[in-house]
Parts: sequence; structure tokens; C-alpha cells
Amino acid sequence: MGFIRFNEDGLLLDKTGRPAHIVGINYVASYICSNFWEDWRPETIEKDLQHIASLGLEAVRIPMHWGYMEPEEGKYNEEFSVKFRAFIEMCRKYDLYIMPWFLVGVATRDYDVPFRGDRPFFTGEMVTVAENHLKHFIEPYRDEEQILFWDICDEPEFYSRHPKAEQLPYDRDTLARWVERMYRAIKSVDFNHLVTLGFGHIAAANYGMDIRDMADILDHMVVTCYPGYPAPEERLDTIRRNYTLAYHVKMNKRGTPVFTCEAPGFSSVMYSEEIIGRYFKVSLYSNLLNGSTGVLPWVYNDFHESIWHEVPLEGYCIEPYFGIVDTKGRLKPSGKELSEYAAFAKKAEVGRYRPRKAETAIVVPEGYYQDIGNTLYKIYTALLLTKGCGIDVDFVWSSEELSDYRMLLMPSGTGMLTSQWDKLRRFVADGGAIYYIYDGSAGLNVYFNELFGVEVQAPEKDYGYDKLWVKEPWGHWKAGDSIELTGARRRDWIRVKAQSAETICELGGDIPALLKNHYGDGRAYLMTLPVDNSLMDVVLEDFVRSESFHMMDAMIQEADITPILRCGDVRIETGCLEDPATGDILAICVNHGGDEVRTRLCLNRSLLPTGAVVTEFYSGETLEGDALDVWFRAADVRIYKITH
Repeated sequence: MGFIRFNEDGLLLDKTGRPAHIVGINYVASYICSNFWEDWRPETIEKDLQHIASLGLEAVRIPMHWGYMEPEEGKYNEEFSVKFRAFIEMCRKYDLYIMPWFLVGVATRDYDVPFRGDRPFFTGEMVTVAENHLKHFIEPYRDEEQILFWDICDEPEFYSRHPKAEQLPYDRDTLARWVERMYRAIKSVDFNHLVTLGFGHIAAANYGMDIRDMADILDHMVVTCYPGYPAPEERLDTIRRNYTLAYHVKMNKRGTPVFTCEAPGFSSVMYSEEIIGRYFKVSLYSNLLNGSTGVLPWVYNDFHESIWHEVPLEGYCIEPYFGIVDTKGRLKPSGKELSEYAAFAKKAEVGRYRPRKAETAIVVPEGYYQDIGNTLYKIYTALLLTKGCGIDVDFVWSSEELSDYRMLLMPSGTGMLTSQWDKLRRFVADGGAIYYIYDGSAGLNVYFNELFGVEVQAPEKDYGYDKLWVKEPWGHWKAGDSIELTGARRRDWIRVKAQSAETICELGGDIPALLKNHYGDGRAYLMTLPVDNSLMDVVLEDFVRSESFHMMDAMIQEADITPILRCGDVRIETGCLEDPATGDILAICVNHGGDEVRTRLCLNRSLLPTGAVVTEFYSGETLEGDALDVWFRAADVRIYKITH
């Protein structure tokens, strides 16, 4: 007997103990949205499961409707148990894992509990009712090997939309206590299976749920997300939209593994099937590169036209067309990409690999949630810039250990504590590099002048500075060159006088803009105006050409951070996954652009063991030399294997 678990290296192990990377799909039947338990059609369901397995998929995530399972408080529907056991047997027949989510929360529609009355969800009697519900239904399946994970609830933030429920933002401590009680209730009857909770956009909204609290409680974090803010309204298959999943995976990496339980996915009411297919392809490989141990997109099938005018589809007009197959079973481009990705994951045995340790981190300030509209925008932009420079980054909160990194990027200082600024100062003194972009007076502190080698003169309004002037040769610029600033969303900046700092760029008239200070054994860069604040608001072509990529790259090179593989085009994400047992590497290149790219890949063989062999993954062709001219189609992926 065996169960899904994570080992000490953060690798997901299947029930036989072998490394695994689970590729599956969320499932609700096409003929009802979405409680197929009450309209139970086993022949149709089994046919769907057979098709899912034929696509090479390994798991389904399904809703377990609280009100159907427990129609009266403390009185359980035993008919449900019969159907669930039958569902398990179907999945066993087709070798599919099952990830049930309980206390259903959201399943296209917001579901309340029929007997709740005016009682809140997270305090008082309903907490005990929920605990008893979980224990009653989970205990009989504690030895069931087909269970992937137990998912407490889907998107509990949307309980707030029910009358008399707690309202957003939730009280942080109350929410954490509720999650811990649900977790302990499940573990009291089943210690075999991992337990998680399907938050929606926990990294992108102030719902009162802090990622750090949740990671301290749950066995692992899961990602549910759809591309939205701060990305602009443009095609899903473009660089600013299709890094959304990578952002959420990065933000949810909290020392415990991350699994993607509801993404990618989008309705073909809003975007063409071809665009969604390209979005799937980019997101799936980027999801892997950024550390997710599996993926289950939303959702298997479209909903049949006969129920479009019924609740909930009557009020959710884009929901019928999220499927990777239509109601006649036609495989859409998204389904084709998911199936091909599943085949790659098996062929490459990607479960054996994990991302190499990042040398750079983006600092998440203590006030991240309280000022989410500002902080998310800046951190997401910083992620795009670093990825465009060919390096991997972690997200690290300002209160956490920093010494594992060589360079820290600080796009926001919102809510930072004095002690945290002192820790950053000591990080630089000990040899680290830091790049801080001034984003308002909340980022000033008593260590500011000392750390950055300046004297603050005054915060001032930005009346439209549109250029920086390079004072001394730096990066690929010569003294006297101008650097165009993109857009005009900056609002304010900080006037400083250089003391020990070297002025790299000016605003004109000897006004320092970018400064570098040698402090202790390290370097502290200060940008006196938020130069990147417009990058989500300009046309895509201007974003891709932005000089911000080159400024970031110059600082990365001065910090002597060199990736194994990098690319000359900012739209190409490059990254390396490493097998901790053998040292083998999978180098993956993903074109986040919606158009073709002709570029050059550069391999730094000095970072590889002597005698390392680089081969193209599918053809097996050995690559010689250190550079390769490559043509990427839109949303194209290139994979290389490095062995020694």
C-alpha cells in the first residue's frame, strides 16, 4: 500500500514511491453544472474518464458538494457514498488519481449550505459542523490509493458572497485558525494523504489570507489562478499575460512544494481557441520551470447547450466554453497541448527534476497585502524583467532569511520595518548586492543615506522626465548616451545628493537618478524614480524594447550572476531543472511571445562539469559550441538535456 507524498528534496512521489509529475484535469460533467452527483449518469461519466486517460492524463479534480452530501445538519446522504465509491472504481479502472475538494465553495456557482441559516462560516457552530463533515466522509477512504490529495475547499474567499457570511477582507487570525481546524480534522482520521486548500488568487488580492500562514499549516500549497491584474487587456499568449501562472507558483513556494490544481484555463468566448492553446503551452512549461510539481487545468469539457439558460450558466455567460474538449468530444488546441505536455512529462521523467537554486530574489515587503494594488504591480514587473534577462528568481519576504542570495531586487518598500532595513544593510555589508527602486516616502528609513551613500534632499513631483543620461560607461552604454523612459506613470521621485555613491545616470542638470554605492563588501543601487511603473501601460512592442531590461541586465552582470543558458530576446524564458540524484539537467526555453522570434541561445559551459554533453531532447542531436541560432515559433518550446 502506498500514497502520494513529497520527499525531503521536495519531489512528488507516486504511490509506488517513484518521482512523479502529475498532469490531469478538473472534471465536472457536461450535462450539469456542476453537481453531477445529484444527476448521476455513470455511463457518461465513465466514457469521459476513459477519454481523459486516453489523453495521457493521470488525475481528475472534482467537487464534493456539501449540501448534497449533508442535506441536513449531521444527517449524511449515504447515496453519495455509493456513487463516490463507484467513481473511485472507474478511476481505478483507468488508473486516474482523484483530488476531491470539499465544503465546495465555488464550482462555477457559489454554493451555500442549506442549513447554515445566518451563522458565519469561520467561527462558532459552523466550524464544528464542517469538521464533522470532513471526518465523516474522509475516514472510510484513508487507505484508498487512488486519492491524490484532500482539498479542504475551493476558493473560500467567495463564501463572503453569501448572506450573513464574513466579509472581505477576512480577519487573518480567524481564517488561519479555521484552516488549521479543518486540516487537523482530516488528519485525525487520515494521516496517509496530503491535505491542501484551493485558494483563488491568494497572491493577488487582499482577502485576509496570508500565504505564510497557510504554508505553515498545510502539507503543500496549491495554485488556482487566471490571468488578470496587473497584466493589461491583451492576448493571453503574450509575455505580460502568460507569466501569471509563474507569478503565483513563485509566490506560493514557501518551503513546502507547490501544485497547480486549477490553471491554466480560459473561455473561448473571450479568446480564440488558437490563442488559448498557445497560452496553455507556454503556461504548462513555465509552470514546470518555476517549480510546480503537477498541473490540473480548468476544465475537461464544455457545458451542453441545453443547460446554458439554467443556473449557474444563465448568469455566467462565458463559463460554457472553458473545456479542453467540446460537447461532441472534439479535442481543442488546449487539449492537444495538455496531452502533448503529459507525454513529454512522462518521456522526460520530469518528476525527477527540480529547479536549480536561484541566486537572485525579489523582496516582498511586509505591507504586500495591505497595498496590493501597488506592490503586486511592481513585483510582477520585476519578475518579467528578471526573466527577460535570463535569470531565475525567488520571492522572499522582507522578514525572512536573505543570506542564501547574491542579489536582491526591491521594487517596493511598502510596510518595511526598521529592523528589516537593517537586515538589508547587513546583507549588503556582507557582500550582497541590492537594487532598490524608490516608490514613495514609505520606503525611506533611518539607514537609507548610509546604505545608498546619499543625502536625501526631498521627495518631489515627477513633471515628466522622459530620459536618463549616462554619466560614465556602463552596461552597453557610453558616457553621454540617453536612456529612454517608457510611459509616464511615475508621479514622484526623490532628490538626493551623492555622498559616497557613484552616479551612473542623471535626469539632466546633475540630478542623480541611478546611483551605485560600495558598502562594506557589497553594492547598493538606488533608482530615484520608479522607472518601471509604466511598463504594463504601454503598447507591447514598447514593453519588449524597454531599456529597463538592459539596466537590470547590467546590474545582474556586475553581481556576477550568470545562468547556464540564456537568450538574446527578452520574450524567451530560460531555466534549468536538475536531477538531485544524478546531476542531469533539463534546460527549457519558452517563447512567451505570441509571435515568432529569431534569436541566439548562449550556453555557459564553464558552469557545467567537464565532459558534459548537451543534446536536443527530442532529436538527440548533440550540440557543439557555446551558441546556437534558433527560430522560435509563437509559444514555442525548446528542450535540451545535459548529462555528464
